[in-house]
Amino acid sequence: MKERNSFFGMFVVLAILYISLIAHVTLAQDEGSCRIAGDDVLQITITDHPELSVTAIVIADGTVSLPLVGSVRVEGMVVEEARLKLEELYNQHYIANPSVAINLTKSRSKQFYIYGEVQKPGSYPLISHITVLKAIVTAGGFTDFSRKSGVKVLRKMEGKKQTIKVNVGKIESGKLDRDIELQADDIIIIPEKLI
Repeated sequence: MKERNSFFGMFVVLAILYISLIAHVTLAQDEGSCRIAGDDVLQITITDHPELSVTAIVIADGTVSLPLVGSVRVEGMVVEEARLKLEELYNQHYIANPSVAINLTKSRSKQFYIYGEVQKPGSYPLISHITVLKAIVTAGGFTDFSRKSGVKVLRKMEGKKQTIKVNVGKIESGKLDRDIELQADDIIIIPEKLI
């Protein structure tokens, strides 16, 4: 019996690590397709010119302020479009064949919230295609006191509040079709186990 429990425990740990890896890869891939919005924080790096690299906040008019090129409108662009635009601007006036990297370090425009029995409750940037399970992994996973079968997502749709029940225990056992995709301002509640 002890051997069976340790095997099950090992399986759960491996499953969580796998899901965490998939979530990390998916988040990194999705970042390039996120639209930049006001108040987003961008880390802009110019390879071979670290003195030009900055952390910039997209201000109310949709622009970021950069060394040499000044204010550049990036709001509404996906990260890849903004990267190409900055390479073009630097290439036209200042640096031959620049290599620009943009990392969306904080998306303040679209968020989801998670609280209750997770390791790191709080607000997180909503990156496309993030599901309840990926959100829980992003928040550090469950605590020892969480009730996986009682997870709720609070959502506002067309002015009305909805409560969506999600049984994460079933999702972990392979029923991935029950894992719903999050929307902006969703609130995930992870309840405590009943004692």
